[in-house]
Amino acid sequence: MHIGTNIFLLPIHNPVYVAEQVATLDVICGGRFIFGCGLGYRPEEFNAFDVEMKVRVSRFLEVLQVAQQLWTEPEVTHEGRHFRLHRAVLTLKPVQRPHPPVWIAASGDPAVERAARHGDAWLINPHASLPTLERQMALYRRTLQAAGRPFPSDAPILKEFRIAGTRRAALDESKPYLEPKYRAYADWGLDKPMPKEESLSVPFERLARDRFILGNAEECRTDIERHVRTLGVNHFIFRVQWPGVPRGRARPDRAAGS
Repeated sequence: MHIGTNIFLLPIHNPVYVAEQVATLDVICGGRFIFGCGLGYRPEEFNAFDVEMKVRVSRFLEVLQVAQQLWTEPEVTHEGRHFRLHRAVLTLKPVQRPHPPVWIAASGDPAVERAARHGDAWLINPHASLPTLERQMALYRRTLQAAGRPFPSDAPILKEFRIAGTRRAALDESKPYLEPKYRAYADWGLDKPMPKEESLSVPFERLARDRFILGNAEECRTDIERHVRTLGVNHFIFRVQWPGVPRGRARPDRAAGS
């Protein structure tokens, strides 16, 4: 079993802290850590760490660059836009060489291109519909090719997931939890970097269509295969426990109507 972060917000942290946390986690789990990271989009998160959002892209790239140096080099001196290090040494190195895989989460097109240039994989979000993801996957592949990088061995995607006796039952069981969750996402501005047709402020059944994997076992399997065929993904992360769901109902075999 592997463990990972989904996601670690790079711009609000110091690269030495990031490098130490990742190295420590990789050692604890015996070299089975996956570093999922992202840009962040909520002003409240940046205000809490006294970081200006307008510099989040440059901070993201600089934190990642310096952390990778600390993982792989015996000593690091760095004079950057946001951080300065003089002969910094990371005494605890990651087990994985050169470092744990970096999966970069991305919603908007510029972020997808960043994931292609700087990550070991694009961690595909659960809030974009399949047609948008198909277009963005083509962009991701083009950017990889332009950068002279191969398509990664891991192609992960995160999905909201519910198996029930019927699709109607799966929709009814997930709606009380996913509908307010995505309403909050919309209020926070999660869909702002996404195409206009990807608004999260829509009725639940429209929101779920081509976005969540909900249904009976056969329907869910068909939908998984459709994502594999359309996107080329090979690593699914299924989110089955949502805010407010009683613990005993998170497992599909214990859900009402399943």
